[in-house]
Amino acid sequence: MPLYDGTSGLVDTAEKGAALAEAMGAANAVFMVNHGVSFRGPSVEIATLYGVSLEKLCRAQITLNGSGIKWYEPTDRSNARKGLDEILPAAAIQSHFEYLTRRLPPL
Repeated sequence: MPLYDGTSGLVDTAEKGAALAEAMGAANAVFMVNHGVSFRGPSVEIATLYGVSLEKLCRAQITLNGSGIKWYEPTDRSNARKGLDEILPAAAIQSHFEYLTRRLPPL
């Protein structure tokens, strides 16, 4: 996954935004030094699921790394470049998004 190290603060100028977009390239997410992650998708629903999924995957990886269990990176990378919309049908994406919105605290 790409890394953006142009700033550790807010991306609050057009120049920083362009640099972030360049760092992201064709990826759906980019790690930002001392700031977190930015992600995108073809819809709000898919972008949200990218973000939620990435957080869960990072937590799982940290847990695995701390466990001492040996692991390996799969050699079959055929799914690595597929978008969420290519893996889950549209109805499943919408269902997941609706579930996440139901979990939000009331305003």
